[in-house]
Amino acid sequence: VKLSAGSVLDSGPARRLDLDDLGGEICLLDWGFGPPTLSRQGGIQPIMRGSMTVTLIQETLSTRKFSERLVPIEENPLVLPLTPTLKDPVGSDIRSIPKALAAIQEDWETGESPNRLTAWNFSGRLKKRLQQKESGEVPVKAVDILITGCEVSLWLGEQFAADLSLAFKKLEVKTVSSNKILGLLGQEFAMPQLGHQFSEDLWDLHGAIVLIVSHSGGTFSPLAVSNLLQSFTKQIFVVTSEWDTQIGKQLRHLDAGFCRSRVFSTEIGMHPAEPCSISVAATHQLLTQIFEHVAATLTSEGSLRRASGSVVGLGDLAELEKCNQLNIEALEEIVGTDRNGVAISAAETEAELRKKGALWAQHVLESPWSWILCALYILGTVISQSPPVTSIVKRLGLDEKHPSVIYVALLFDALIYLFLPQICILWIRLVQRRAL
Repeated sequence: VKLSAGSVLDSGPARRLDLDDLGGEICLLDWGFGPPTLSRQGGIQPIMRGSMTVTLIQETLSTRKFSERLVPIEENPLVLPLTPTLKDPVGSDIRSIPKALAAIQEDWETGESPNRLTAWNFSGRLKKRLQQKESGEVPVKAVDILITGCEVSLWLGEQFAADLSLAFKKLEVKTVSSNKILGLLGQEFAMPQLGHQFSEDLWDLHGAIVLIVSHSGGTFSPLAVSNLLQSFTKQIFVVTSEWDTQIGKQLRHLDAGFCRSRVFSTEIGMHPAEPCSISVAATHQLLTQIFEHVAATLTSEGSLRRASGSVVGLGDLAELEKCNQLNIEALEEIVGTDRNGVAISAAETEAELRKKGALWAQHVLESPWSWILCALYILGTVISQSPPVTSIVKRLGLDEKHPSVIYVALLFDALIYLFLPQICILWIRLVQRRAL
């Protein structure tokens, strides 16, 4: 919606209206004359100096005003611009990894990052959860942290959960696919999740801290879970690529206020390249920062160390942070670009990796090249009716002196045809100087 100057709703930058994609909502933009005909009661909002009206019909009840639902998409630091079109998006993503991860670290170290505010809120709720368990208000076996997502995001979440469980023995940390949660809790008839340690009465999720890992922030099942689990707990957080995502929008409606941030953001935005490279690395880096913050919080007091079963000491945290910092230097050497995005000319690791990649490419292309050579050999010898061994025997006149020799020659030609693919592969490897 582009608003022009004139009235309260007609001023400011371009804005976006987010429809209720979970509960269902219809938006009618009307440039006609007179009010629209409605089948049910709905709100009609004039904009653009009254030259157009916006009519909204929702399945669910919403108390938010129309003006509060408009999100500025210009001059808004929380809305990232679209990524530019690139000829090599995959290569660009890989080269951007050191810069993106260094930016996450620097943003975290300033202490003024919204991520730090979210981490403070996350760790504060975890402290309260442990204190409630110590006082007996919450069952000991109740889930403390539930981590969910889909595919690659879920795999990263599982690693994060494993690290938390290893470092804090008494924490009840669980991971499960968002699809499994929807299948069991999001249907009128629950679908038992066979082969998984997850059932309706096995995990106590009431009041649990939920961490949704979704880089896009709009994948169907994590988005649906962010709404579904609100009936169990209001302590829901998300790790995503930017602040302005669909899941972030759902969570901002819970209990907005000072120090109530629920969104962890890698701030790298959307990356359309299919291979998961920078998105995985950035999410892993952000989860590392969250782990360090949680570990520092739970080891700061003796009561919290006992309640969480912490086996982490200050020396362990110092070592982890050292590895965290050195990780950027290692990535610069691997990728061949520094944390400022400048190419490194003498990156030995990157050069060695490219050599290994070229060698692997030769292995992958070996079969197609062999097929092409076999096809050329068969076409040439059959069309010309000149199998090589038989042709040599005839040219030397051996078939006239010894007629039976021609059958031996044909046998050798037949063997060449039988083993031609392997012969071509051996010849290719000799030419490319690869191991036979």
